Amino acid sequence: MFAPGMWERLFVQVLEVLDDLGEEARRVGLELLEEHALGRDLRERLAVGDAPWRGYDKAAAGIGSALRTLAAISLAHWVSHFHLFVLPMLFPFLKEQLGVGYIELGFAITVLGIVSGLTQAPIGYLADHIGARKVLLMGLTLGGLALVMLGLNLSYPWLLVCAGLLGLANSVYHPCDYAILSAHMDEARMGRAFSIHTFAGFVGGAVAPAIIAALVATVGGLGALIVAGAVGPLAALLLIGLGLPD
Repeated sequence: MFAPGMWERLFVQVLEVLDDLGEEARRVGLELLEEHALGRDLRERLAVGDAPWRGYDKAAAGIGSALRTLAAISLAHWVSHFHLFVLPMLFPFLKEQLGVGYIELGFAITVLGIVSGLTQAPIGYLADHIGARKVLLMGLTLGGLALVMLGLNLSYPWLLVCAGLLGLANSVYHPCDYAILSAHMDEARMGRAFSIHTFAGFVGGAVAPAIIAALVATVGGLGALIVAGAVGPLAALLLIGLGLPD
């Protein structure tokens, strides 16, 4: 027997193949389906009013919405890992500009990690009460603005403030991302959705060194902070454009 939801997915796949073959193939294929018990059962399950096959459009729209949601959440996770690598990649520049050692710079990363760890539970509570979408968009914007502020006002105290704000921003991603994915992805595809989400995050960290190095070479260290920070608010706007659900 098919698990819940399997009928709809099977039907969508069948009609997608028929659509690719043309209108005549789709018509003949539907007639053949209706000659068998499986086809008639599908017809009844996906009937909408007097249009017995209109459920195809609804099922297809649901799959498209889930893919947009996965793309949006994966983009957010990409940004989170990208932002985590910005400060470490700029350590040589920061050391020279601020006149501090690597111990002081490492302390800033410690601040980031402590703040991120301690705020995970409160952020999860907040996401449950006001909506994961809102909290995720705020986190993207906050993390980006923290880097922009550091680029505009470079000092060691501001570095510590920036690290703390980055830690707070970073704490939103896992609670919000998993809440949204769990609510909007098909259970049969949940494992793949989580793996794609995780993969996108690691890609963000993997490409961050090359991107930051290229930015330093072209716009300098301060420019790199500002450009890297601008990625956060821009990603938030893109997620809104993609129709990120709550």
